[in-house]
Amino acid sequence: MPTPRPIPPAEVRRRLPPRHRAAWLWAALRDRLPHLPTTPGPVTRSRRQADLTRALRKLGLRETDPRIAALVGADPGAPEPDAPPDVRLLAALVGQDEARAELWLRRAYADLRALAPRLEPHPRDRTYLDGLHALALGGLLFDDPAALAWRKAALPRYWDELQHQVLDDGTLRERSPGLLGPALRDALLAHALWRAAGFVAPNDVHRRLRRMARAFGRLSRPGIGTHRFGDAAPLDAQASAGILELARNALGEEVLPPAGPWALPAGGYYGFSTAGGDVRLAVTTGRMDLADLPAGEHADALSFELDLGGKPLIVDAGSAGAAEVGPALRAWARGSWAHNTVVVDGADQMRILAGGWTADAAEVTDVDARPGERSFELTASVHHAGGPVHRRRVACGPDGLEVRDRVEGAAGRRVATLVHFAPEVRLQSVARALEARIGGVVLELSPVGATRLDVVIAERRRPCQGWVLDPARGATPAPVVIVEQADYDGREIGYTLRWNS
Repeated sequence: MPTPRPIPPAEVRRRLPPRHRAAWLWAALRDRLPHLPTTPGPVTRSRRQADLTRALRKLGLRETDPRIAALVGADPGAPEPDAPPDVRLLAALVGQDEARAELWLRRAYADLRALAPRLEPHPRDRTYLDGLHALALGGLLFDDPAALAWRKAALPRYWDELQHQVLDDGTLRERSPGLLGPALRDALLAHALWRAAGFVAPNDVHRRLRRMARAFGRLSRPGIGTHRFGDAAPLDAQASAGILELARNALGEEVLPPAGPWALPAGGYYGFSTAGGDVRLAVTTGRMDLADLPAGEHADALSFELDLGGKPLIVDAGSAGAAEVGPALRAWARGSWAHNTVVVDGADQMRILAGGWTADAAEVTDVDARPGERSFELTASVHHAGGPVHRRRVACGPDGLEVRDRVEGAAGRRVATLVHFAPEVRLQSVARALEARIGGVVLELSPVGATRLDVVIAERRRPCQGWVLDPARGATPAPVVIVEQADYDGREIGYTLRWNS
C-alpha cells in the first residue's frame, strides 16, 4: 500500500487554497487509517485476457521492465519480492507459470479492493495517479461488478489526471526525471491495454505520450540513467533504456539522444549535447509555483549536471529518498548547499521546513537560452527568499564550461558558488587553479572573482558537505569545490572549466 502522505505544517496550510488544504488533510488522514489484512480469494478473469497478453508481449514488457523480470524470474521456493498490485497484474499476463499467475492475480485483486475506497483525489499528486493506474489495469483484467466500476470510473479519471499532471513539453508538474520515467511507462502500458481491450483513448493522450517520451529522452543519459534532479531516486541505465525501448515499441518512434541544444521550458530544463554525447549539460531553472505541490521540492534553481566522455563529472548530490541517510543529510539534500548553485550567507534559496515542505517560493525570471551551432548559453535570475537576486550565465561548448554569477542585494555578505564533482573525480591544486582527473580526461578549474577556494569531502558538521546520495551505495564521499567571496563586493564570481582528452 502507498506510504502515508505527509501532513503539511501550519505555515504551509495557510498558503494553500481552501480546496487543496482540505484535500491534503483528508488524504493524509485516510492514509493513516488502519489497513485490514487482505485475503486473496477466487477471481473472475477478463474474457479479453488473451488479447491483453498479446499486446504486452508485442511491447516486449518482460524484457524492458526490470520490475516484471524480477517478479517473474524469482525462485518459486524463495520469498516472493514485494510488488504493488499493478506489477503483479502485469507479471500474471506475461509469465509462463499458470499457478503463480493465479496467485498474483488474487493478491492484486485483494489489494485493489482495499485501495479503491481509500483513493482520494488531490491535484498533482503522484500517489493518486499511481492508484488510478492500478485500478484501471484491474478494471481491464477482471470481470465482476467491482472491476466494472473501476473500468468505468478509474480509466477516464486516469487519462484526465495524466493530462493534468503532464505539462505541454512532456515533463511532470512534480519535477523529477526519476518520476517522469515511471509515469511514462505506466501510461504506455495502460494505453496499449486499453486499445487491446477494444476501447479508444482520448485524442490528446497519444500526442501527450509522444511528448513525454521525447522529454524523457532528453533527461536520460545512455549508460548512466536519468539526471538526478528532484526528490525521487534516479533511474539507472537499465531502467531508462527499458522505458525508451517500451516507448519505441508502443509509439513506433525512436527516441534518440539529443545532439546540440535542447529545451523543456515548461518543466524548467535546458541543455546541450555534442554530437556523439561526449559532452552533456543539463540545467534546471527550478519551479515557479509551489502552492499546491507535495513535500520534497529542492532549492536547486539554476543548478546543473555535466557529463564528460559518457561519465558523470559535475553532479546533483541526489535525494535523501534514494538512500538510507540520517536527518542531517536528509535536510542537506534538499537545500542549496547540495546543488551546483549559489548560497548567500549559508542560507537556502527558499526555506525548507520539516518534512521537506517549503515556506517560500524561489522565483525564477529572465530565462534566456541562446543556442549556437556547437555551443550553448543560458542566462537567468533566481530571487532568493529574503531579497538577494542571483543572476547566472552558463556557457558550454565541446572544450569547456563557463559559469558566471552576480548577486544583487548581497553587498558585504558571504557569497559562495558550489561545484559538486562525482565521487570518481580526483582533485589537486595546480598554481592558482585546480586540476581534476576522471578516467583519461584532465580538466582545469580556474576560479573567477574569488577570495577563497575550498575543497570539502565527507563533512558531517553543519552544513553537511561533500557527499553524493546513491540508491546502491548510500552516502558516498565526493569532492565539492566552494568558490567564495567572504565580503561580497558586487563583482562577478564563478569559474571556468577546460578539458582535453
